[in-house]
Amino acid sequence: MLSQDVDRDDKAALYPSWINRALRKIQQDNSWRCMRASADVTITSGTSLVDLPANMKELTPEKSPVFVRDVDNATSLYPAVVQSKEHILAYKVTNLYPASTTNISGLSQGLEVWVEMDATGQWSLHVPENATQDLGFVVTYFGFLAALVDDADSNFLTTEYEDMVEAKCKQVAFAAIADPLSADFEVLYREFLRQAKADDSRRQHRGRKLRMGG
Repeated sequence: MLSQDVDRDDKAALYPSWINRALRKIQQDNSWRCMRASADVTITSGTSLVDLPANMKELTPEKSPVFVRDVDNATSLYPAVVQSKEHILAYKVTNLYPASTTNISGLSQGLEVWVEMDATGQWSLHVPENATQDLGFVVTYFGFLAALVDDADSNFLTTEYEDMVEAKCKQVAFAAIADPLSADFEVLYREFLRQAKADDSRRQHRGRKLRMGG
């Protein structure tokens, strides 16, 4: 598609990077259902944090996207409370809920945790104090899809929303060669994006009952 429409054989070596740049931007513009994932992570005894998956974009919007495992029964999960680091430290939450597995099963309000990103883009999960025992967590998040490498590679976005992906690839490609057509394809991409977001939202909520009233 880029060979035919952009028609810059001298830039052909850059086509794969333009395609992956376009796909990355599409994922930055919306958290698609195909990006939903979960991970088991452990904060080991004597530490207060653990790295989250390298592809993580953001936590899912559920009331509790982080669960902590009962140390005595690993199949039992308790919802953690995700707060800001400032809130947790300012209110000295450690005095109420120390980061110890000995009191997890008795928590009525949940162990409070925070997540933060470092300068390299790596996310990590934190508890207020060093854990006295290993703390296991299940984290649900939106993660960036793997970059396409081979000609035959595809993903949910390229197969389900081909027009949107094509428009964004052309926008990125024309911008890279300073062609004013880039603006036109950005407008087209935004229209396809609006339609795709509505479709993806319907798919994510399909099967759920709508509740009305108090």
